[in-house]
Amino acid sequence: MTSPLERLRAAWYGSRLYEAALAARPPASFLQAIDDAHPGDARLADAIFQGRFAFEGEMPAPGRMPWDAPLSEAALAEIHAFGWFRHVAAAEGPTARRFGRELVAAWIRDHGRYAPLAWRPDVLARRILAWLAQARFLAGEEATDADFNARLLASLGAQSRHLARVASRAADGLARLRAAVALAISGVALEGGEARLRKGLQSVEREIQRQILADGGHVERSPAAQLAALRDLTLLRRSLIEAGRDVPIPLAHGIDRMAPMLRLFRLGDGALAVFNGGHEESRELVDLALARADARGKPLDEAPLAGFQRLALGRTQIVMDAGPPAVGAFGRAAHAGTLAFEMSVGHDRLIVNCGMMAGASEAWRRALRATPAHATLALGEIDSSDVLATGGIGPRRAKVHVIRRSAEGAIWIDASHDGWAEAFGARHVRRLYLGPEGADFRGEDRIEAAPGRSLATAAATPIDYAVRFHLHPDVRASLLGDGEQALLRLPAGGGWSFHATGGARLTLEESVYFGKSGERRRAEQLVLAGKLGADGLALQWRLAALGEG
Repeated sequence: MTSPLERLRAAWYGSRLYEAALAARPPASFLQAIDDAHPGDARLADAIFQGRFAFEGEMPAPGRMPWDAPLSEAALAEIHAFGWFRHVAAAEGPTARRFGRELVAAWIRDHGRYAPLAWRPDVLARRILAWLAQARFLAGEEATDADFNARLLASLGAQSRHLARVASRAADGLARLRAAVALAISGVALEGGEARLRKGLQSVEREIQRQILADGGHVERSPAAQLAALRDLTLLRRSLIEAGRDVPIPLAHGIDRMAPMLRLFRLGDGALAVFNGGHEESRELVDLALARADARGKPLDEAPLAGFQRLALGRTQIVMDAGPPAVGAFGRAAHAGTLAFEMSVGHDRLIVNCGMMAGASEAWRRALRATPAHATLALGEIDSSDVLATGGIGPRRAKVHVIRRSAEGAIWIDASHDGWAEAFGARHVRRLYLGPEGADFRGEDRIEAAPGRSLATAAATPIDYAVRFHLHPDVRASLLGDGEQALLRLPAGGGWSFHATGGARLTLEESVYFGKSGERRRAEQLVLAGKLGADGLALQWRLAALGEG
């Protein structure tokens, strides 16, 4: 529901007088082309040409401009943001250039004046960056190009002036940081942008202080958000350097802190672990972001402020969510996956979280943010933190305690959270141990009484528990013997055995994986399930590479 002030602003922004003010003194030229930090995929260009490209999981009807289709707000925002335009530019050649120009010209014709969604601060910022990144592709030097070039510059000038007014009102978190970056870059790239550059840099410095933690983690606690923020900041730094301008010290230091944290999130295939609404992204994109960051150093082993731990020995790499979910505006995409982990062996992912579906309905989003969609313990029907249907985390948020140790070539993590203290008087305690050479991975999951509480285990209302190990879709699993053990086969060859003690029932059940670009893939999960006893719970489990003792 919009406030009276927001309605008044929208009326002013949509007026002819405001449109004329934005159009005054359009930039006469591009001062600098922006080097895109997110290269396109020419293979996807044909799908866009033919109207077969999905936006947030939704497909526009062929033969019409994509923004004319009756799609969801999320899909239309993606279309208006033009992030997909890099694929058109990657196709190169006169046909792709002509098609790209037609799309941009049509957008200027249809949406060149203010509209709430198309000119929303986060959408506006992304579109400005997309068009500036493809300025060489779009603009021409022939006399016949003059009219299009003038319209492109005029539109970018108007959009940048509006962004200067609304960037600070972008949704808090990554969207606001990106709006500040786009504002500064528009000041570098377009003639007459000095005031925007100053304002944008001031906003960037302020958002770095607010959003980038001392250990380098982004406050939203999403590996994908970490990558996006680092990519945006390095794009700004590169633009300043190429324009012969000084790089602010907070910007340089922010990039230096963020790169080792991004490395913490990488699994054996070079892509990212999947936590809090993000996707794997791609090895190439992560490599490019780190190369442009030019920040040397190894991955962090632990990030106590961001709340993540990394265990890496031999060919095995594990990333653990060892912190409370983000809250408030920074936690809109937060999941109740406390103490969950992801695991890879070599280039193969073995244990994963379910991820988030592109264009997910409210019901799907709620289910994928819930505790059972993660490789951790679930207790009863209550998530480890309150997951709000409208997005974000409620007042009940798991508090986490972590101790990390290493000795004789092994690593172990002792962690606990109190997310079920109110409902069940319970505390979840999880120990992860990775042995030398990474071939022996063991865990213990305990439920015990939370400090000052009594464990709720009334016989009349027995409490179910389930420890879930979601398997990557490429892993093949089978139960052995009487169902007390499982065999896991990796796509690259080799296998791991899974065994548990402590009285739980081991089953192999269906799961689903959205970690790869939000696309749905069938998967399986190992589940250790049972009823919580009066003495709590103590389960031990082990994943061992075949051939190990």
